Amino acid sequence: MTTTDTGSPAATPPVATFWRPGPIAAPDEPVVRATGTRRWMLAAACAAGSVFLALQWGRNIEHVHRIAAGLPPQAASDADLATRNLIYCAAAVITVACVRMATNSHTAGLRPILGTTTRYALAYYLRVVCPVATVAGPLLALVGAVVPGLGALMFGERARSRPWLLDVQHAMAAGLVESVVALMLVWVVLEHLPAGRGRTVADTAWAPAIVVVVQVSYHLDAGPTALFLVAPVLLTVAGWRYHRNLAGIVVGHTLYDLVAAFTLPVLTAAGLGGLPSAVIVFVIMPLFFAITGTALDPRWLLRRPGRGH
Repeated sequence: MTTTDTGSPAATPPVATFWRPGPIAAPDEPVVRATGTRRWMLAAACAAGSVFLALQWGRNIEHVHRIAAGLPPQAASDADLATRNLIYCAAAVITVACVRMATNSHTAGLRPILGTTTRYALAYYLRVVCPVATVAGPLLALVGAVVPGLGALMFGERARSRPWLLDVQHAMAAGLVESVVALMLVWVVLEHLPAGRGRTVADTAWAPAIVVVVQVSYHLDAGPTALFLVAPVLLTVAGWRYHRNLAGIVVGHTLYDLVAAFTLPVLTAAGLGGLPSAVIVFVIMPLFFAITGTALDPRWLLRRPGRGH
């Protein structure tokens, strides 16, 4: 048993499991909260992040109004979508820079991109978050296709095909800005809101629910399928609270969006439907993500109780 400098037993790092990344590569730094003039940098980060949220909420409101008026959803043009993606990426970069200047690298989740902790975080996202998201999304889409009238509410600009380069750009922009604004920034803000008794809102059970509400709110143009985000977002928050690594989440989110964007066109082009398509979506894809994540971090598979840490 190891001990601290004071002679008390040191906390034993948890063993890696399928649902948990296991010990991180370096000891946690303390969360540094913005004080004094640094609060202005945090305010600037919130302003930059609100650009993304405002644009998405605006599209959601437009989508709901059209549906309420009995009009079909209006998809954005390729040029509009490409421009919006570039704006989102710029907002994300400014947000990260401002949060870093207001706090420290650990608070902003900016561990070394090529570090071991990034690999652990990416592995966790691939083997835990991606399989859950892969199964939950199609299930809700299936419900929308079966329930009369529900399917019309479930598709905005997602209803049409796009050039594959635009799909790649969209996946990269979404992976970056959603992880930065709707996870990192929201969580840092929650760490600055007092909740009494020396705690912050981030220390309460409400914190993950707040992140879920934010992420679902700008996906409402997808209709009820936005609910599929609840489970993946909760799992993402659990990983973030443990490893505090932004790069792993950004890469994992981007890879998931890329696979999701190209799976349906590939299945359609191959003429696969019905049972073969269901097997690919509900079995093969989750296994692919789980196996890839395990290959990046096999510690949960190799460790056994009693073999030490």
